[in-house]
Amino acid sequence: MIALLAFALSAHAQGTEAQDNTSTWTSHGELRSIGSLRPDVIVDDEGGSTDQGFVLDARWRWRLEGELRGLVLETEIDIDEQQVFGAPWALGDSPDSHQRHLVGFGQGDSMRARSIKVSRTFSFAKLEAGLMTSHWGLGMVANDGAHDSWFGREDRGDRVLRVKATTAPKEGTPLYLIFAADQVWEDDVASWLHDGQRAIQGLVAVLWRPDANTTVGLYGVSRHQLEADEVRDTAVRVIDLYADHSHDLPGLRLRIAGEAALIQGSTSRATSYQSRERLAVDQAGLSTLLTAHNADGVGGGIRAGWGSGDANAYDGTLSGFTMDRNHNAGMLLFDEVLSAQSVRAWQQLDDSSNAGQAPDGAEGLVTEGAIRQATWLQPMVEAPLHDLAHLRIGGVLAWSTAPIGDPFQTGRNGGVATTLLGSPSSDDRQLGVELDWRLALEIPGLPESSDAQLLLQGAHLLPGENIATDDTLHGYMATARWRW
Repeated sequence: MIALLAFALSAHAQGTEAQDNTSTWTSHGELRSIGSLRPDVIVDDEGGSTDQGFVLDARWRWRLEGELRGLVLETEIDIDEQQVFGAPWALGDSPDSHQRHLVGFGQGDSMRARSIKVSRTFSFAKLEAGLMTSHWGLGMVANDGAHDSWFGREDRGDRVLRVKATTAPKEGTPLYLIFAADQVWEDDVASWLHDGQRAIQGLVAVLWRPDANTTVGLYGVSRHQLEADEVRDTAVRVIDLYADHSHDLPGLRLRIAGEAALIQGSTSRATSYQSRERLAVDQAGLSTLLTAHNADGVGGGIRAGWGSGDANAYDGTLSGFTMDRNHNAGMLLFDEVLSAQSVRAWQQLDDSSNAGQAPDGAEGLVTEGAIRQATWLQPMVEAPLHDLAHLRIGGVLAWSTAPIGDPFQTGRNGGVATTLLGSPSSDDRQLGVELDWRLALEIPGLPESSDAQLLLQGAHLLPGENIATDDTLHGYMATARWRW
């Protein structure tokens, strides 16, 4: 019913103007359905596994924008972003926001507001206020979940209640200043609605845009987060430098971009045996991108990233860097295997038969598919096969920047790195080697303002020896999407 009402409103509003010519309204959106055939991932020493197989999920993202006497109103919602057919995974409930233990309409979050905001542009600045998504640079730290990755999928996104001011550049000086104050609605480390975590942050950024091909920015955030128990908290500062430049050579278009972040502060959300009250936070991450394409769309590129590792989880410093869950690399290693194993580790730590109480911050072990304390490379080549078909082939090579060990088994073994099967971890830090491919088929005959595709994707992963399986894992995904 809600979906039909929203569709009727968008159809009525699209491209129309009010009689007094003082307002305009436009509608944009995406209908997406994904069928996934997931591998059976071993998650513990008792033979437990995900045991999910085929599952179908659906999402309708709808956006309405209007202008009324200089005020711009914007609303964006996601409807039915959940599994609607198939079997749930065998791991049961967890802090993982993908809610893979639920199948069927109305079982999870059937509606999610992404943006409800108002803005106005003055001669000196643009002012914005309301609920909105948050994105910066390549999306390594702040990611809105609306930027297409090379392979895989994008879900959810960081959302904040924000008051924001962006100054207008002086003539001849393409320099922008951005000031914002946020109440975090939901991101990788806080959920106000679901988990009762209250995070506030102040943001200052500088952007230099001399032309359409070049952007350089510096982003600073001071954040304080109070956990649901209203006792544990986190206070950190984030510095993030971003640069992006595109350049035309004879017959070739080059793009090079990079993002580097430093996070420092302290937290009592998690503690350790050597520091029972508070941990220092000292983390760093780096992400880079290089692409080259000719006028026909033939080309390729390479992405790479590094996140600092925590070599000693029992000292007084938390140094393992985690990238945003939508800053993807591949389809299986991080999204499926390491994600599922992190959920099982949390469940074992939270099991009262294993320990009287889970360690503080144990829920933070759940990665939700994010790249955590790892070095990774992602090469890719692509070419059109036809006017309506495009092939992309790539891969992921990843290594841990800390000793590889299952948190539950390592804790049981006195802090000595131990695999999830209970065997000592070797010195090999390779997480895995993954081969990915994607065939994009365009659906013809639609209006120029819309685009429809069928994306067929596959991934084949050989996990590292400390990931506790010698078998090659295979996963497949078919995505039908219509954007207008």
